[in-house]
Amino acid sequence: PYNADFDGDCFSVFVPQSLPSIVECHELMTVEQQLINPQCGQPIVSLTQDTLLGAHLLVQGDVFLTRDYVGTLALLGSSKVAIPAIYKSPQGPRWTGKQVFGMTLPPTLKYQGGGVDIVDGEILDSDDGSKWLNSSVTGLVKAIYTEAGPAVTLSHLDAIQSMANWWLSQRGFSVGLSDFMVAPDSTRKTMLKEIGDQLDMAITYASREQLISDPFIPRSKRNLNVKSNDTTFTKRSAAKVKALQSLGVAKFQSLFSRRIEYVIMRHIRPDNSLLAMVRAGSKGSMGKLVQQAGCLGLHLHKGDEVLPCRLGRPFTTEGQSLKFSVQDLPGHWEATGLIRRSLVDGLRPKEFYVQAMCSRSSTPSYGLELPNKIFKSLMLFMRDMYLAYDGTVRNSR
Repeated sequence: PYNADFDGDCFSVFVPQSLPSIVECHELMTVEQQLINPQCGQPIVSLTQDTLLGAHLLVQGDVFLTRDYVGTLALLGSSKVAIPAIYKSPQGPRWTGKQVFGMTLPPTLKYQGGGVDIVDGEILDSDDGSKWLNSSVTGLVKAIYTEAGPAVTLSHLDAIQSMANWWLSQRGFSVGLSDFMVAPDSTRKTMLKEIGDQLDMAITYASREQLISDPFIPRSKRNLNVKSNDTTFTKRSAAKVKALQSLGVAKFQSLFSRRIEYVIMRHIRPDNSLLAMVRAGSKGSMGKLVQQAGCLGLHLHKGDEVLPCRLGRPFTTEGQSLKFSVQDLPGHWEATGLIRRSLVDGLRPKEFYVQAMCSRSSTPSYGLELPNKIFKSLMLFMRDMYLAYDGTVRNSR
């Protein structure tokens, strides 16, 4: 409930002395009293990171455990061993991962939501997602708390945490460079080509959105067959250009994530470790996976263009036999911050500069605006200093 980790977090411990203070701390600060946020009813304590990943992998449909595994897990969770799902097999009885997870649930629990169906404490069905394992108000932890109370909820969390961590360590889980490659070399070339095609399509739709929404182009001339005396893109006011750029960027971003995610999901291996963490909700997101394995996409510096861009020609088709195409705006989207390569493929010098320039803007705000961030660093720096007898500040040396 304290949301602490091992990156330098500090605790100030105050030991109550009087009996009223001891009783007050016991009523307010015990874990059972800190399970649910009284403001919104959302669980404060839930499965996270390795525990969440282990529980997510445990309830997959292809997980079958032997008697030795189930006995050890039941011992760790102080639970009773369920009846095996398969009585006879060449290797002996088999228990499913869903049964092992159900050993930690109250026997009267009925829960349905987030892709799982639980009846009388037994998981009947579940999908590949893990929404029911998170800390939402519709999740499993809140359902157990509502039906059985804080003591049973805490017992379930203690049991499944020990069981999921041990099973994950025995199963083994690691992330390597092959997970970032997403697919084999032959398939990956096809995937990268499809990503490039989707980027070009998103650029086309974004540019078209700018042109259709431009009131300076009459409705009858939206095919861009404009005359030389018409208002061109380079002569418009700065405010109008800004509005058009924002419109195009919004259209591009609405298409980019959805299309690139679809391409990656069609080619990624089902046993990919990065995909397992994303589906479990333990770490990362699909957007980060797209940037690492597919394409970094559009980076904006404070909402503006990153690099100064000069159009190679006026925004007109005068003297041309063909209509307008995206090539009439050379380098426009790259100047806006579009990076076509992914992190695993490496960045070109200009792409690296654009990505570094846009990403570093959040670093000062994180260090200055996050509560106690600077205070924590200052305290770590001053931990060897003390006030001497003569009023001077000295260090331990």
